[in-house]
Amino acid sequence: IYCRKHRLYFHSRNYRKRAGAAGNREHTGLQNTRTRLDHRYPGRHRLRFRQDAETYELQLMLEL
Repeated sequence: IYCRKHRLYFHSRNYRKRAGAAGNREHTGLQNTRTRLDHRYPGRHRLRFRQDAETYELQLMLEL
């Protein structure tokens, strides 16, 4: 997490569990987060989510 020029940046990367992986669909928690960001920071945020066979990666930018 860091701030620069009235923007907050967050980056996270986690390893996926081998058994019961969700595939390429988005999870309910991620969808809820997108909805809340749209309401709280309309046009003032960027949320990126990527996954591959081994990891999940999330990048968030908020204009404060």
